Amino acid sequence: MLIYINITPDVVLPPPQITQYIGWRVLHKLEGGNQATPPGMPEVTPPINAIALPMTESIQHMSYDLMRYFNPAITTSLWTKVHRYDKAFNNNNGFERPGDPRWNYIANTNSGSPLPKYDKAQRLCGGQFVRGVVVGDELHCTAGVHGIDGLSPMPSVSTIVENNWYLFAVSVNSNFTQISDFPQGQGGVVAIPFIFTGVIKFPLSYFTRWEGNSLPIHTKIYIA
Repeated sequence: MLIYINITPDVVLPPPQITQYIGWRVLHKLEGGNQATPPGMPEVTPPINAIALPMTESIQHMSYDLMRYFNPAITTSLWTKVHRYDKAFNNNNGFERPGDPRWNYIANTNSGSPLPKYDKAQRLCGGQFVRGVVVGDELHCTAGVHGIDGLSPMPSVSTIVENNWYLFAVSVNSNFTQISDFPQGQGGVVAIPFIFTGVIKFPLSYFTRWEGNSLPIHTKIYIA
């Protein structure tokens, strides 16, 4: 007597889909983001409780390495120009201000002078992806969790990139319809570390939820 046994092969299930990027995208001004941005200027969103953060030697080297990671065209001179006293991230606290020398570890100039500072640590730019915790009508970002802790040893560039602890500096045109990378990038991006201390807070209304397997295009206007 023959007995037939029906053997069903194991079913191999595809791996579960994992959404890689779950967080928030900073709205551009045209999308309802920070309305204080003047025409033709950097499109920044400062924290509600921003404070100044000195750019120590380790912070300057981290910043330079991060900027060059994303854009090898960045030179010492271009990095310095991004951090001038009259630019968005170092207003009145950066390099090349007459009568106010600042210690530049990258260019090896003005040794012993006061350090430059991020005057409002840390601004975000329109289009940027960021993580944080919603508290009421605010988005709270914690140093060392959602961004670089400015008081701790600097993480490696790979750690910064893997955790999305950076932003790309952008400006807007006269009617806010075109988003452009900072000109110091020579046609490429200008990466700025998302670095601060403690917990910084932003108006939640300046953000929209982002979930996907790719980062938003920082120069794209998504909401008409």
